[in-house]
Amino acid sequence: MLCKEGYQTRIDIIKAFQDASIHPNIQFEIECFETAYHLVESGLGITIVPENYVNASNHPNVHIKKLEGPMLKRNVYLVKNRSRYLPPVIHKSIETICAFHEGGF
Repeated sequence: MLCKEGYQTRIDIIKAFQDASIHPNIQFEIECFETAYHLVESGLGITIVPENYVNASNHPNVHIKKLEGPMLKRNVYLVKNRSRYLPPVIHKSIETICAFHEGGF
């Protein structure tokens, strides 16, 4: 299972397979990682999902294997307007994101 065309995740994963000289057998194209989990739980294959999704999901019936590789990493940026009021919950969310990043996601 792989994201539909047009998603950067798909481009990164296909590139990683090409770099490893592996030709994946893609049977399903998905738009939602939750759908991928349900297909895996139903025994219909394997999928690659972002680490933050794995950490936030509760799917006890799937086996998770961490993949390492330079093509499987991506920079993500957090942008905010300095002059706009943000409620405390947003500031807490930003702190949480920054702490998660410092921990090495």
